[in-house]
Amino acid sequence: MTSPASTGGSGALFEAQVGAAYLLSMLLEVDARGLPNCRIESIALQRGQEGYPLDDVIVHGQDRNGRAATLEIQVQRSITFAPSDEVFQDVVKQVKKAMDDPAFWESHHQLAVAIARTTQKIEAPYQDVLNWARNIEDAATFHARLNRQGEASDAMRRFVSTFDDAICQRETKNI
Repeated sequence: MTSPASTGGSGALFEAQVGAAYLLSMLLEVDARGLPNCRIESIALQRGQEGYPLDDVIVHGQDRNGRAATLEIQVQRSITFAPSDEVFQDVVKQVKKAMDDPAFWESHHQLAVAIARTTQKIEAPYQDVLNWARNIEDAATFHARLNRQGEASDAMRRFVSTFDDAICQRETKNI
């Protein structure tokens, strides 16, 4: 196993703090943030060599129906979610790689980015739109709500557009 101290781009300390927060959730037997309604069974760090594209913290659990659940977390000091941000581009590559695995879509598998330094600009609209993505029943309803005036903010639409453009750009480059 590779040491987080030697591979952690975001710094071993913050990565350890994120891992410790999930360990605490496991010990307290509470739902893991980002993996609701699941009991945590184990936490692992730095598992890229084992096939986890978002490799910094891996949370394994089980949902209330006994189905395996996984949360992959990429830990970053900061990220702007802008097309020009190299950190963002690296995260997009990792997300795309995870999504390209057919097993991803057939299992209870979640992806997350843990950010040490954030701003209100990121917290409010980005968290809102990500919450919609998790909870709205289908893509058509999500996009209709996103594009309806007065329902979503311009920041929410920019975030989705930037992420879509980054994924599509990656797909175009790979053709």
